[in-house]
Amino acid sequence: PKRTENRCFGCMAALQEHEERYFEVESYSGQQQMTSDVYYSRFKRCSACIFVSAFLACVVLLSKGPIKLEPLQFGTLLAPRKGTDFLSLSTSSRQDNVKQALVIRHCVRATGSSLKHVKKGFDKASDYTSAKMHWPVPQNICLPQGLEILKKTGQVLRQKFGLDTVGSTSLQVTSDWVDRDVRSSLYLLTGLVADGSFAKHEVDFDATVFNAINPNKRSILDAGTHLCNASPVSEIVYEKRKRLEDLPMPGGVGRIGSRGWAERYKAALAKMQSIIGVGPAGPLTELDYPPFVDDHGHINGAVNVMKAFSQLLLYAYAAGVDHNTSASPEEINEMIAWQWWCREVGIVRDFMLQDTVLIQSVLRDVSELSDNGHTSIYVGHDGDLDALAAFFGLHWDAAPHYPAGVLATPPGSALLFRREGDGPVTVQFLYTFFNGSSSSEIFSKQTSPGFFDESILKSVVDERLRAFPLLKTCWEKAEAYLRKHHPDDEGRSARHGTVWM
Repeated sequence: PKRTENRCFGCMAALQEHEERYFEVESYSGQQQMTSDVYYSRFKRCSACIFVSAFLACVVLLSKGPIKLEPLQFGTLLAPRKGTDFLSLSTSSRQDNVKQALVIRHCVRATGSSLKHVKKGFDKASDYTSAKMHWPVPQNICLPQGLEILKKTGQVLRQKFGLDTVGSTSLQVTSDWVDRDVRSSLYLLTGLVADGSFAKHEVDFDATVFNAINPNKRSILDAGTHLCNASPVSEIVYEKRKRLEDLPMPGGVGRIGSRGWAERYKAALAKMQSIIGVGPAGPLTELDYPPFVDDHGHINGAVNVMKAFSQLLLYAYAAGVDHNTSASPEEINEMIAWQWWCREVGIVRDFMLQDTVLIQSVLRDVSELSDNGHTSIYVGHDGDLDALAAFFGLHWDAAPHYPAGVLATPPGSALLFRREGDGPVTVQFLYTFFNGSSSSEIFSKQTSPGFFDESILKSVVDERLRAFPLLKTCWEKAEAYLRKHHPDDEGRSARHGTVWM
């Protein structure tokens, strides 16, 4: 259906994650059909006839798609009117003044085929391994078992954290536009619904919430709004080089250049090589120059192979996909630290710029400006968790299930900000310990620091804006964006007012 001013509820046309083209038209039974790896419905309000037409169109389109997923309950596609509860709440168990914001990373997905900045002329992951592994879905798309794990995450959030019984008026879900986030939001919500119940959820898809500098432009309906400018590349390069110098490598390898570092690093490369085999690019140990950050801000060196394959092995194991290597679950869980370490090296101040809208949304979700309980869920990426860590000065790990000392961000992991009444804001890290099945266990740990009172939150904001002038400018634009694009006559406009400036 055509987009309208009052947010028509419709069927989103085929959304393609790949760069080559949005649509592929192919002949089927003498007719032309539009196919894509990604299909989604836009949660919007409209008349019943448009809704039914849109839903039936989605069913037809999905029936012809190359990726088959279990159908969602019809009830999860219903959008309520203002003033109705988004979930079926028990009056006796409702907590009217508990405010929560959950920022969660998307599903376990298929990894990409590109692997750059290692060796000139060898830019594919297949150049560095003799193992042959094929994902059952296109790159960056959720794996079926990964979606089932997110559904279970929703069940855990409902049963152990009360996300379906908190708040008297609403549950608001906001998702990035990319396929893996859209699918993740749908499966997470199916888990939040009690067995035998139907949910009435409204989902906002807004790329700018998750990236105010360069919102994802691969959506055919919403390219996002550019709000903020990035720092000069030279400043980003300087920050990354400093972090590369300061952060000890995982697995006991230690800081680059420290005594015995070269030998320990070469041993780590050799261990990875023994698992993935030698590819056309040759042995990793022959790429023995120290990792470095080039003038464009990219980390270079064999450490990128460690990052790529530690991620690939964990995702394959988590999703029950044969990775055709000799890696044991224990080795896989140990090696993922390389992927997280590389990400941690890249956490620079611009992460706060990028996620300014999300940071403000979380702050206002738990602010004292709103008297009513509510829950907001934001479905995004590991970079969003990194940005929250940078802004609030948070640290966590997933020990003992994964290596200690690195900022863990496995698929489906989340930060839960929670406030009861006028009390402090507590922060918990939630993560899945994958066991190769959809019954993987979900755990929670308190972050460090684990709580903030109002005065501390205000001082954090003041200090960040004082120390980073670009952030102050971006902050003001983000406030205006939220007031314009995310108002709500049930109280969200109050939470989206000026606060902590």
